[in-house]
Amino acid sequence: MVQKHPKLQWQMLCAASPGLGKQFHQWIPHLSNKVAQLKEVPKQKDITEYFNKIYPKNDPEDIKELSSEFVKTQKKKVYLANKFPELKIDDIEILSTLITDADIEKYEKDHGHT
Repeated sequence: MVQKHPKLQWQMLCAASPGLGKQFHQWIPHLSNKVAQLKEVPKQKDITEYFNKIYPKNDPEDIKELSSEFVKTQKKKVYLANKFPELKIDDIEILSTLITDADIEKYEKDHGHT
């Protein structure tokens, strides 16, 4: 409904930031669609650069640790998405919190994949 009223959109945006004038906001790119849709494991370097843009004032070691944990978590989610392609991404998110790395290793060992 609001899409049909561009002047109203402009007025609402002005009301949301009264008296601030022009303000520059740096554009931060999204993660690639393949990463977001769990079709590809993200690269550590790309994620580190991404988090550096989001958190420019944070300690580089913290960024490195955060990006490392993100890649590790995404790797598990991509694995589960490949094993269970019928599941929705939300279901994979939940499943990834329930299944441990040890569970995955045991599954692979039991099924002859080492």
